[in-house]
Amino acid sequence: MEFELEIEGGEWPELEKLPGAVSVLLKDIAIKARDIVESQTPKGDPKRDRLSGNLKKSWSQVQEGEAYSFSFSTNVPYAVVVEEGRYKGVGPRTIKMPGGIFSRQARYGMIQPLLDDRTFVDRIVNDVMNQMIERIKESA
Repeated sequence: MEFELEIEGGEWPELEKLPGAVSVLLKDIAIKARDIVESQTPKGDPKRDRLSGNLKKSWSQVQEGEAYSFSFSTNVPYAVVVEEGRYKGVGPRTIKMPGGIFSRQARYGMIQPLLDDRTFVDRIVNDVMNQMIERIKESA
């Protein structure tokens, strides 16, 4: 399972004056998104589940692709089950929701709820932009 952040045609005249600033900004956004996804990832009960925390620990570091593209992923096979609500039945740690049976800790998945929340995207971009502006001011 992979999440990819790709920005096309962004217009940040202030940042375009600084070599590599747009790339740094986008990587920072991807890192923040990865950290939030990791925090939204369910962690089983270590007393009952020997794989407890396996999915949470499996998220890769952010990788840079081509043309302002960044991604992170997990190689845990059951990540798709958690993300897309493909559990086979309702139990003590799952819940029936529109669209599937999801983990109670990740209702509607780990990534999709964040992408569906436009305010989340705006907040993360604003946070990272403010941090970037502060770094620019400090270096001036």
